Amino acid sequence: MAKEVDRKLLAYIKPEGSEEVFIDIVEISRRSTSFHYKGIVWNRSPLVMGAGNCTDPHGNKCKIFPLNRHYTPSWAVDAKVIIKESAKERYNLWLSRKIKSE
Repeated sequence: MAKEVDRKLLAYIKPEGSEEVFIDIVEISRRSTSFHYKGIVWNRSPLVMGAGNCTDPHGNKCKIFPLNRHYTPSWAVDAKVIIKESAKERYNLWLSRKIKSE
């Protein structure tokens, strides 16, 4: 029987051309090569995995980076980060250390 894995993560998200950075829930693919966010597949850049650069099938770009207790991506450090309503409950669990970070 296959082990059920929760692939949902809290992540920093910054759409291209926007100064807004927010935290929302994304789902990571089995091989960790892409994220699924709001029904769109965002492929991670293979060249610099830590940068968070992602592209959708239409060529749109954004930055997606999973929350981590030890590292914040440079593009989110000085930004005002907004917690999306859909992520607030999970974010509060993460803050209280009741769920692990990547």
